[in-house]
Amino acid sequence: MNPKKSFLAFLNKSEDLKQEEKEKIMESLNAIQVSTVFNISITLFTWSITMAFVDLFLISGLIVYIAMHHMGFNILIIPIAFLILNIVCKFAVISIMAKNRIKYIVLFISSLPYAGFAFLLGHTLKKNPLFRKALLSYLSQRKKNFLKF
Repeated sequence: MNPKKSFLAFLNKSEDLKQEEKEKIMESLNAIQVSTVFNISITLFTWSITMAFVDLFLISGLIVYIAMHHMGFNILIIPIAFLILNIVCKFAVISIMAKNRIKYIVLFISSLPYAGFAFLLGHTLKKNPLFRKALLSYLSQRKKNFLKF
């Protein structure tokens, strides 16, 4: 399902918000800045969960490999290169999605693994705490559904 439609369906089912709050959130979702942040947030959220699993297996696998084969830690260059590539790719994707609507320093910090996503939400939606609250609730629900899978 389209993330925007999924979010709206989540919003309609939500019992934590009053009807007027839901309407206000729906209105703000149509604003270009909020819509851009929403789309980037969904992308970063999915990216972060995927990379968490990759990091978990890559780093722990390498540590076990190093321990079993008595190798030097120079093999850790692989996850470090992966981390740098991840940041560069994420920055490129976010830059394309943002279409010059978000400052480059914010884009760079948002590209950092795990914490960047939270920074983007906090920074760009600080003037819209109601939308931020609804979006975080929605992402929390998606995370739970993903982990059940």
